[in-house]
Amino acid sequence: MVCYIAPLAHQLRLEKEKNGRLEEENGLLKLKIGALEQQLHELSNSGARSGTPSSTCASAVAKVSPKPSQKSYLRPTVSSSNRSKTAEPVEEEKTAPPKVDVRYFKSEKGFTYVYDDGRLVDVTHLTGVVSRDFCLTQLGHRNPTRYMQDTESSYRKIWKSWEHGFSDWGNAFDSSASYYYSNTSTWVDSCQDETQPADDDPDETAAPEPESKKEILEQETRYDDSSWENEAASYVGIPSTIGYQLLDEALDLAKMAFHDFCKENLPLLWKRKFQDGYTEVRFEWDTNESYLRYWNIPNTPEVRALYVLNALHSARQLRNLVSHFSGEIMRGFDYDTYIKRAQQMAIAVNDVARAAEVRALRDKLRKVAMDALTAMENMGYASLVQIRREWEPCHERFLRSISQYEEDFMINGKFKPSPALRLAAQSFIWQSENYNSMDSDSEPDLNNDECKL
Repeated sequence: MVCYIAPLAHQLRLEKEKNGRLEEENGLLKLKIGALEQQLHELSNSGARSGTPSSTCASAVAKVSPKPSQKSYLRPTVSSSNRSKTAEPVEEEKTAPPKVDVRYFKSEKGFTYVYDDGRLVDVTHLTGVVSRDFCLTQLGHRNPTRYMQDTESSYRKIWKSWEHGFSDWGNAFDSSASYYYSNTSTWVDSCQDETQPADDDPDETAAPEPESKKEILEQETRYDDSSWENEAASYVGIPSTIGYQLLDEALDLAKMAFHDFCKENLPLLWKRKFQDGYTEVRFEWDTNESYLRYWNIPNTPEVRALYVLNALHSARQLRNLVSHFSGEIMRGFDYDTYIKRAQQMAIAVNDVARAAEVRALRDKLRKVAMDALTAMENMGYASLVQIRREWEPCHERFLRSISQYEEDFMINGKFKPSPALRLAAQSFIWQSENYNSMDSDSEPDLNNDECKL
């Protein structure tokens, strides 16, 4: 096998680009370290100012010595003196406000609504807060009364509302869904936790509110790291065997994360559907519908029900691609977009280990794309010495797109093909057009003026 070695100038340019990317990442890490040190300094200062509160329990009850002239039945006994020592403080504590009686209203279709500022809000889907009295039993689900049965029209309305609330790609919600989520989550949180009274005079020097665990996990696993989206490597085709293997591993990790989440938080669902293992998890439309409508996904500090439901819709797209795979229409960054959906599921259920594993798959994909790009550039320089080349099918599609749509790449600001890629594209086009009469001695000279870049 012939090994193509690029010129030193080309290798130097690649090393400089790599050095620039590393310096940029180093600068971002220094900024994060500075922000964390500032937060730590503020926390230490606030703790030093607060100090230890003094106890008033001991001084609240004084030991009263009996007077000599006091009658015996008026004198304190040993038992009463001990009780007075452990008495509550004289100062009255702030009493928690009474809990608001939340009234839930159930519609004919099985959804639960509450009144929020004079407006009915559906909390069955958005927050997962469902009263036990309104949960359907297994018998009631199989044999509903006539007015509770779902019709074809009602199903269309349900799917239309969900498609309106959730993006089909599973990346973000539209404005209406974000509005409902922000209002209902604030309202439900206030109703669920009202034991702590509001502070009328908050401390201005208090430490900033910590980030959610979801945001922290996204930063640790570089969930939003898509810096190579507009680089040349993102447009390189990946061999179908490698691409399918990465997608299949990502889907298995998403299934494992959701399986363990159900085992811990939804034991009835796990026992009924997933007890045999994570391979029983099916990210299909009918199973997603059952998760959304008939199971109470809990809200915890680590997991929000809405994040899990959104991740289920995203995982469905990944499952569809694996089931109906076609690498012919895929480019390097397209694989990253779908593998990212598995990382979204792991983050939604707070599975740190599997979120890191999916991030490793995304890094592996980027390395494969960069290696393929380097190999094509080296083969482009090899065309100057007129050596017959054998191209991968996925690389042929990429080189053909450069030759046909080079102006579109440059106009749209995607990327500017390097001289080596343009040489490789020209050599591939000539080789494909003269396939029947291909001869190493008849290959055109790419050093002439017509082929100069």
